[in-house]
Amino acid sequence: MNSSKYTQIAIIEKLTSQVMTRGKRSKAEKIVLASLEQISQKSGKNPFEVLLEALINTCPIMEVKSKRIGGGFFQVPFPLGKKKQMALGISWLVKSAKKQPGRSMISCLSREILVASKGYGVSVKKRELQHNIAKKNRAFAHFRW
Repeated sequence: MNSSKYTQIAIIEKLTSQVMTRGKRSKAEKIVLASLEQISQKSGKNPFEVLLEALINTCPIMEVKSKRIGGGFFQVPFPLGKKKQMALGISWLVKSAKKQPGRSMISCLSREILVASKGYGVSVKKRELQHNIAKKNRAFAHFRW
């Protein structure tokens, strides 16, 4: 992934939009920036590089869609474009952080990003599960048109 200035801003804006609830953008921005600050304190690395590692580990490459062919439904694997990969990876990170009970969103989001950057966690498991389903159904890949 290219880590130019535009890419950094775009990824952080997408992350902020996913964190935002009920249109409270300023609150979501504070949560994202505070979690990035917490990541830099915990890991001692550049927080954006840690976020990129987490996104690389959570962004799926394939997805399965249900198609009706000849009276039966088949799970057909499809490759994903870069935008869709990024959107799914960010949304899985945020959703898994929101599901963690008991702590603030700042600590949950920073923890989930750190864990995903190391290659494990809920969002990484979701990606692996989706890839396993796509591998199991690759026999139906010829139905993709």
